[in-house]
This record gives sequence, structure tokens and C-alpha cells, in this order.
Amino acid sequence: MLITDFFKDVYTRFSSKSPLFFRIIQVISGIATLITGLPAIFEQVGIKFDTFPSPYRNTVMVASIVGLVISQLTMSTNSPKREDLKLK
Repeated sequence: MLITDFFKDVYTRFSSKSPLFFRIIQVISGIATLITGLPAIFEQVGIKFDTFPSPYRNTVMVASIVGLVISQLTMSTNSPKREDLKLK
């Protein structure tokens, strides 16, 4: 597999529609990312929250981001094939 084929495949997967199950996983992962990421953003500004400990928050945030990316890489069977896409 050439590197151009790899990037075409990644582009195809990110631009195609995901099945319903994985769209639900995306929503759950997105909400978990927001819930765990907002306290970190507020801490940068100087506002402190009493949330669950930081190592757990970071673990949940990384896991939800990974889940979000992995669920985006799935494709429906009726998605356009790589050969059908025209890159500009």
C-alpha cells in the first residue's frame, strides 16, 4: 500500500457516513469529552472546580477522544468507494 492510498482511505473513512451504532458512540464520546474537558479549560483561566481526581479525568478524556476518532473511521456499506471519490 502506497502512502497516497493510505491517505485516500483515511479521507474516505472520515468523509463517509457512519452506521447508527457508531454515531451513538460518537455522541456519547463527544459528551464525555466536553464534560471532562471543560474543567481543564476553566482551570487554564483560573477557575477551580471540585471534580473527580485529575488522573481519572485525563484517562476518561483520552478514552473518549480515542472512541470518537475510532467510531468516525467506520463506514456504512452504501458509502462511496475510494475509487469513486475525486480529490481536488
